[in-house]
Amino acid sequence: MPEIVIAGASTRSAAFSALRAGFRPYCLDLYGDADLRAVATVRTVSDYPQGLIAALEDRPEAPIMYVGALENSGNVLDFMEMGRTLLGNPREVVRLVRDPEYIADTFQSFNLPLPEVRSMHDAPDRDGKWLVKPLQGAGGRGIAAWSAETVAPDEPHYFQRHLEGGSYSAVFLAPADQRDVRFVGVTRQIVGSAQLGAKPFSWCGSVGPETLSVEVEHLVRRMGNILSWKLGLAGLFGFDFVVDPEGVPHLIEVNPRYTGSVEVLEHTLKLTLLRDHCAVFGVEPPEFAAPSPGVTALGKFVLYSPTDWTAPEPSEWLLPDEWMHDEIWREVPSVADIPPAGAQVRAGQPICSLFVRGESMSECLDGLGAQLASVSSRLGLELPT
Repeated sequence: MPEIVIAGASTRSAAFSALRAGFRPYCLDLYGDADLRAVATVRTVSDYPQGLIAALEDRPEAPIMYVGALENSGNVLDFMEMGRTLLGNPREVVRLVRDPEYIADTFQSFNLPLPEVRSMHDAPDRDGKWLVKPLQGAGGRGIAAWSAETVAPDEPHYFQRHLEGGSYSAVFLAPADQRDVRFVGVTRQIVGSAQLGAKPFSWCGSVGPETLSVEVEHLVRRMGNILSWKLGLAGLFGFDFVVDPEGVPHLIEVNPRYTGSVEVLEHTLKLTLLRDHCAVFGVEPPEFAAPSPGVTALGKFVLYSPTDWTAPEPSEWLLPDEWMHDEIWREVPSVADIPPAGAQVRAGQPICSLFVRGESMSECLDGLGAQLASVSSRLGLELPT
């Protein structure tokens, strides 16, 4: 199996995708989860993200891809591009798609909907109708309603008009020439769920695949095409959007890399997307591939800790079918992103991911309560009701 290096805050889902695509992942991440260590070579980087540079210096010249939040670390991306095959969008493309004012100007020129944005130097009224967001945010970090009580972040930020409506995420795969952009699918986003212990605006899961109206899907596909054709996005990428009460989708944020919802779509649509992603950047995929057996619908939910907590041995709180068995990356897990024994989890940080299968998205959502109650009881954690 050819090797690829995967770097990011949490690489488990991408590593499992890589294994199903026939690659051998070498992972550099912040957590070093137990289920990741069971199937891949892992180097935990405590000085994250800057420590990734030193960690990469020790690696052979294998192709490298980045995942969650590294789009915000420009010097790390620069280093990844030096003397290696980068399985992802280069820094210059990332800079454009992560600039909210540039995206707004581009979308307005094509008459595409998105909420109004303002720079940090043009603050709107503190009337609660706007959100303040870090420019280098990810997963909902640092987002707050802009009101009289809100303290502006002590980092570069911007303002985005708050829209009511359903929250979704779309995934695309574009070739290197950006000519034929492939629409993969859409998932519904779970954001700020008190049931999962999440803070307001924090991403805490995806459920899919979602079916949109013809009109909404047409606009979503056009948004993906424009992001690739005009801004240069290639390979796997996604964006978050809100469908307002009138049924109009508005782009919220662009994710120029493998996203947290990719594995939901891989399992439900029986895809091995990393094969095509790597091929876009000139890496021939191996002959071997093992697509997921598939499920009709799947929910992926992130459980956040209500208190400071020390992780026990995984075998002490996980059931046999949730933990170690041969080739765990092939199947849809019940629990994933499992913290290693002794890991210190602070209040508000993620503990693990929970997966709920179903015949429909509503069945996945309905099944979360039982899964949550079972896992939290075994962990000895009292979660919000």
